[in-house]
Amino acid sequence: QSRSDDRQDHKSDEGRSNVSSRSGNERENPSGSGFHPGKEKVFGIGEVQRVDIGTLQHRSEVKGGGRRVRVRSKDKRGVYVSSCIPRSDPIDIAFDATLRAAALRNKGSGCITIEKEDIREKVRYSRAPSLVIFLVDASGSMAAMRRMEAAKGAAISILNDAYLYRDQIAFIAFRGDSAEVLLPPTRNLEQAVDLLAELPTGGRTPLAAALLQSAELIKLQKIRRRDIKPVVVLISDGKANVPLRAEGDIREELIELSGWLKRLGANVVILDTSPNNALTFAPNYLTDIAYASGGQYIRLEDVSESSIYGVLRQVL
Repeated sequence: QSRSDDRQDHKSDEGRSNVSSRSGNERENPSGSGFHPGKEKVFGIGEVQRVDIGTLQHRSEVKGGGRRVRVRSKDKRGVYVSSCIPRSDPIDIAFDATLRAAALRNKGSGCITIEKEDIREKVRYSRAPSLVIFLVDASGSMAAMRRMEAAKGAAISILNDAYLYRDQIAFIAFRGDSAEVLLPPTRNLEQAVDLLAELPTGGRTPLAAALLQSAELIKLQKIRRRDIKPVVVLISDGKANVPLRAEGDIREELIELSGWLKRLGANVVILDTSPNNALTFAPNYLTDIAYASGGQYIRLEDVSESSIYGVLRQVL
């Protein structure tokens, strides 16, 4: 049965009772809610529905994303696809191939004896594991509207899938002057969900620091497992205002770090939470990041919460 079918069964069994429903287009009135930029505020988690991927509209296409890469397994896990002569003591004997090799060697003798030279070992392939890194903008600029709820709702669905299929999840929040790895790579779904639900917002937007943290995390994880497939999910309004270096050029830093992510083989998915009709003089750097990283750029206002989940599902 296909992986997508498994996901549909899983979602239908679990239901959507774990997340609270709120529209991703709902806005918060700063004067009415008492919100002020720089102050902390906690938003809930929006509900994520299922989606027909064929209806999605993309601003830019991800390169190399989509279907998961299959890699040769080094243990007994994975699909048995062929056999080979073992280079050392076999740990996963292919009995069918071994018998065929022995039969050919004993052809015409009337009996089959198995010798060491007949032994064949199974060649298995498995799907490469994903490391899904959520970079969540917890700054005041994003908290000024309740779009964080929609972003959290989409993330929860991906967390459920990552847990079901043994992928790893990491969570980096950025606000104030720095980015912090709140959740190192893990499969602990409950811990990740609790953290996401309680993530406060407020302060400035250190976007460059978040990209740097994600690149360093990917580099470290690739040392431990070279076949891992990194996926960076950036959820932000893109209004970066904190450079890495004093007097540094924010745009140049972001382009440089995005290029590093591309060289590390990361699939970058950017969810832009800035409104289309907002009057602002702050530059939005997300399209620069998408271009430099070869990633996929999507405006959150252009798509529903369910569409966000569908786009991310294509990458995993």
